[in-house]
Amino acid sequence: MTFKPNDPNINRNGRPPKELAIADLLRAESLEIDPDTGKSKREALVRVIYDKALKGERWACEFIADRTEGRPKQAIDFAQQKLEPIIGIIIE
Repeated sequence: MTFKPNDPNINRNGRPPKELAIADLLRAESLEIDPDTGKSKREALVRVIYDKALKGERWACEFIADRTEGRPKQAIDFAQQKLEPIIGIIIE
């Protein structure tokens, strides 16, 4: 898709400033230290996930494996998909 002047779909404000992005806010919150335990919220979260994995929660085991070993490559079978032929290409 090419840029066109005065396109109403353009994000005129751009990306939000770093401090307003959700990932940055979550990261900052996770680094806060719990005064009772002296550990970060991130450390507490990891402990909860490991405890659930040790109790046999499948999602927790997969979560840990995905982040420590990486996800396995997944094959995609294109033979099952019905693709429509390209009739023409419009170049503006």
